[in-house]
Amino acid sequence: MSTHHRSFLEGWHLPAEADAPTRDVFRKTLYEGLCAVVMLGLVETNAAAAMVGLNATAMQLALLGSAPLLLSALAQLATPYSASFVPRRKHFVIGGIILQGAMIALASVSGFIGKKGSPLGANLFLAFFALYAMSGGMGSGVWASWMADIVPQDVRGRFFALRNRLVGVVQIIAGLSSGLIVTTISGGRPLWGAFAAMFVMAGFTRFGSAWFLSRVHEPHQTVRPPARDFTYVEFLRKTPTSNFARFVLFVALIHGTTAISGPFFAPYFLKDLHLREQYWLYAVINNAGLIGTLVFLPFWGRMADRHGNRIVLMFSAIGIALTPLPYLFVHSAPLLWLAGFLGGVAWSGFGLSSFNYVFEAVTPPRRIRCFSYLGATTGFAVFVLGMCGGLLVPHLPVLPYCISKYQTIFAISAAMRIAVVLSFISVIREVRTVVEPADALDIFFEMPGIRPARDITSNLFRALRRM
Repeated sequence: MSTHHRSFLEGWHLPAEADAPTRDVFRKTLYEGLCAVVMLGLVETNAAAAMVGLNATAMQLALLGSAPLLLSALAQLATPYSASFVPRRKHFVIGGIILQGAMIALASVSGFIGKKGSPLGANLFLAFFALYAMSGGMGSGVWASWMADIVPQDVRGRFFALRNRLVGVVQIIAGLSSGLIVTTISGGRPLWGAFAAMFVMAGFTRFGSAWFLSRVHEPHQTVRPPARDFTYVEFLRKTPTSNFARFVLFVALIHGTTAISGPFFAPYFLKDLHLREQYWLYAVINNAGLIGTLVFLPFWGRMADRHGNRIVLMFSAIGIALTPLPYLFVHSAPLLWLAGFLGGVAWSGFGLSSFNYVFEAVTPPRRIRCFSYLGATTGFAVFVLGMCGGLLVPHLPVLPYCISKYQTIFAISAAMRIAVVLSFISVIREVRTVVEPADALDIFFEMPGIRPARDITSNLFRALRRM
């Protein structure tokens, strides 16, 4: 067996040198993660479609895409303070997980309350979904601190690489399976009872996460009062002069300008492209981005290690800016899937490089605080700009050669994303010494499939010249 294939196979097994107790911890935390992403696959695939089924307005759809993230960000903003006073991180995390499972399970009743066409059902679902997101966000920093203490440093990278691979595959399977189940239960056109079954199932899988985590030990933690550090307001004041503050604003604005159009892809697919009658196909298209993310994460990791996180951040941001444009012209399912896949490729690079950039730009004692400030700023941007999208959509015209006003908001979102990239591309600097400096074209030609195509084209031109 070649070294390449051996290293690939080893990447799908627990680190061999870990002792028996450590491997037991690995298994339990891995099972916890698998339960969590089954919940995510069931919820993320169906939440927006469920709101469309409840006849949600444009503003309600905008709130679905922005309010939960805002509440989650506010919960994370309190992490630097709350984590210092929690003697048992385990209880704090498990409590948040149980609350999250309960909220999404209770969301299943929304469609059975109120008269048909009444806004009550959509408002109730929105409230439960916001609480679901907030309860999930409030324990994320504490969970990360706990995991860092129980996973040995010498195998931490390989364990979390394995965990990310497995949970990515399982989330895709869960999302696609939920689309098939909803289609089977409903007989084609999705009914609320099918959505309710998915949300109840999601809640119980989240309870499974809590059960597995309850069986994982927690090392002793010394309780310390929070140290005096820079406040969020002080952090914002540094934006004109601080490289990290400008980076945070850039990431927040990319997410915010995306939120202007993000909630309206579901009604565009289901209503204007009539995928409501083929809900399984909607689920396939909706999960294309996850597949793109899973396939390209190793590539982005190599590029970031070799060329630095800044160039990956900017290159992937350009891809994100262009992501809405195919939806102005493309209507066939295969091309819609391809557009979603390419969007996932861009977002995977952006997410990985922005996460790594924080680690490199911030000293360890301030990382929890800076991650919290990044999450809070992103939440505020998503909420404000998402609301702008909800206000704009009812008043927008249909562009020439387009079929829906939703395509107009896609074009506006693309223009704003491009403006953000152009504004920040020269003001964010690399924070570590890069072994191999590169530009956007270098990254492009390194992408899988691009280099062979370039070589074939070059050889063809050389042959034509000789003729």
